[in-house]
Parts: sequence; structure tokens; C-alpha cells
Amino acid sequence: MNMDDAIACIKQLNEAGHEAYLVGGAVRDFLLKRPIHDYDLTTSATTDEIKACFGKSVQVNKAHQTVLVRHNGSLFEITPFKGDTLEADLKNRDFTINSLAMDVHYRVIDVSGGLQDLEAKQLCSIDPNVAFQQDPLRMLRAARFVSVLGFNPNQKLLTSIKSLSHLLRSVAKERITHETEQLILGMHKNEAFLLLKKTGILEEISGLSAIKQKDLVHFLPRETWTEKDRAWLELAVSIQSTDFLASFSLANQLKKKVKRAYAFYDKRQSHGWTNMMLYKAGLEIALLIEQVRKSRGLMVWTKQELDSHYARLPIHAKNELALSGHDLLQIMKRPAGPWVNEALLSLEQAVVSGTVNNEKEELLSFLKKGTS
Repeated sequence: MNMDDAIACIKQLNEAGHEAYLVGGAVRDFLLKRPIHDYDLTTSATTDEIKACFGKSVQVNKAHQTVLVRHNGSLFEITPFKGDTLEADLKNRDFTINSLAMDVHYRVIDVSGGLQDLEAKQLCSIDPNVAFQQDPLRMLRAARFVSVLGFNPNQKLLTSIKSLSHLLRSVAKERITHETEQLILGMHKNEAFLLLKKTGILEEISGLSAIKQKDLVHFLPRETWTEKDRAWLELAVSIQSTDFLASFSLANQLKKKVKRAYAFYDKRQSHGWTNMMLYKAGLEIALLIEQVRKSRGLMVWTKQELDSHYARLPIHAKNELALSGHDLLQIMKRPAGPWVNEALLSLEQAVVSGTVNNEKEELLSFLKKGTS
């Protein structure tokens, strides 16, 4: 997916007799020379006319009449004008920097001063009260743009957020989670959290309320990350808890990984990587923890050191033991019970710590000595 494909898509709509423009974040990021992830188009065509232009298509949002079309192997979301004209559509958008359109000739249409605000790195809305009442999530999105773009909200925007922040209580948890995650991934996340504190949003989002007492100037490292687990772990380390994760709509697997990583991060504060600690954490978690430590200026093990240490472990999982639970039942001639898992755990710890070699006879001898 690239700009040329988007322009070709606009051209196809134009040739069918319809106005069509690239809009929103794609135009903003193109002008800022930032990577573009989503190409949204708006058009004077109806949904049926859009489908007629492109053949294979799917209407993905009936409320907004958005149609997903494939063009030159790329996917584009195309939506009919929200209003009778392009100008009405653009004036109905969240922020002026997102109220820009681009035609097939790469000409920018600006009806709200968005170009000036881009130049000034200023975040504004045509009518913030209306914008936030239409969709309260836009208040949290404002903080996300502060984090990602490094823009400053104008006073009118701040005043409006302060008076309407309570409306965020009605926003779905999934939407809150997505915007929060994007905020954490930005370079200017500390400024964004200061904005949330200043406007009262921290009080309205239960998962973030624990942040309000923190020093937000140096709350998180001034870095960008692409991995979601890294972002949420960084937040957990800064909050010094993982309890807040329960308030966000995150995959259980991600929550478990972050909680597990945080527990080992806590242990790592007072210990180096012993055989047993590295074995229990696993290489992936250990590498993640060292990344977080490095971002905070702490002493770290390099990836090479961790790889080497992990490779030298006698085993990397319980199923690599030379004795299995089935073996124990046959050799010991005892009925199954909790003793089997206890014995395997004892062997696991002994092998990893280097007390005994992972050889069947040595493991049996170790067990017998322990029970004699």
C-alpha cells in the first residue's frame, strides 16, 4: 500500500464522475513525512456507486457507509461525504490537522487552518465542545497525538477537555485501550500523561488513576517502541504494579506475559541472572526485562551474554529431563499422586542448578537419597 495506489484509486472514482479525495491522517502524515499506515478516502459517490467502481468490495461500517475496496492489491476504506460537500465533511472531523484533503493532483484542500496548525505543531479543533460530545474518545486521542506527534494543544482544546472529561466514562473499554496503547508507544508520552492529569482524564479512566500521584516529567523513558508487550511492561514498571491491567481490554496472553515479566523484573532488581532465574523466566522474558532496564539507565546483560548463558543451561524445559513422570511410576512402583510432580520439580531444580547431571541413573540416585 502506498500513496501512488491511493491516487490511482481516487483517479478511478474521478473517471466514473465522482469527486474523491484522500483525507485525514494519511494527508497529515504525508505532509509531515511520517510513515502512513491507513489510507482513507472520501467521495461524493454513494456506497452502491463505490462498489460499482471497484467490483469486489465489502461494506465494513454501515453506520458510516464505509466500503473496503481492493485496488492494485491494496485495501482502502472509502466513505461517502459526511454532509453534502467535501467542506462539510472536513469540518466535521476531530482536529484541524486531520481536516485536510488531497486530490488526484496532490493538491491539499484546507478549510479549517490545518496547514497552519501543522506548521505550528499545534493541536486544535474547529469546535472542540461539539467534537468531544460527538465522540468523547477524541479527548484521549488528543493526548495520543501529543505523544506521537509532539504537538501542543491550544487553550480552547484544554478548556473543553477539562469540562467534558467525564464523558469518557461512557466510552467502550476496547476503544480506551487502543488509544492508551498508542499513547504509550509515542515519543512524547510523558507530556501526554501530563495533559491527562491536567485535564482530569486520569480520574476518568480507572486503569490510569494510579498514575496521578507520580512524577510525570520523567515517568516513562523518552523512547519509542513497536512491541505492545514492551509498552505495557514499561507502564507497569513506572506504576510499580500490574493491577491496572485488569481495567484494560487486552488479550489474556498479553496480560499474563506482562505480569510474568514484571514479576521477574522485580526479582532482577536485586539479583543477576542465575541459572534457575533464567530457566524460569525464559530467554524471551529475560531479553525484554534487560531492554526495560537499559531504557532506565540500569546495568544490563547484553543479548549475546543472555543467549550464551541460556544456551549453556542443562535443560530448557521439564520435558527435557532424562526421567519422565511415566518413568517414575514404573520404576518406583507407586500409585500416581502429588509426589510425581514434587519429584519432577526437585529433579528440575537440581539439574538446572548443576547439582546433578541430567542422566537417568544419576537422577534416580538423587531421588533415592532425598527419600532415604
